[in-house]
Amino acid sequence: MKLQDYLAKRDISMTKFSRLIDRNVSTVSRIISGETQPDWPTMNRILLVTKGQVKPNDFIQAVWR
Repeated sequence: MKLQDYLAKRDISMTKFSRLIDRNVSTVSRIISGETQPDWPTMNRILLVTKGQVKPNDFIQAVWR
């Protein structure tokens, strides 16, 4: 499940989620927009908070040729 879908489904704001994973709002915003991928410590926090519903593969961009 994509992070933005997870947050929307549960009506969680980026601000609240950033507090839950102990990262700043701009980091969460860049992750959601696809501008950046989370580092492993951040991904581990996301996995814990979402109870595994948002996985590392959800952040890997598909490569089309």
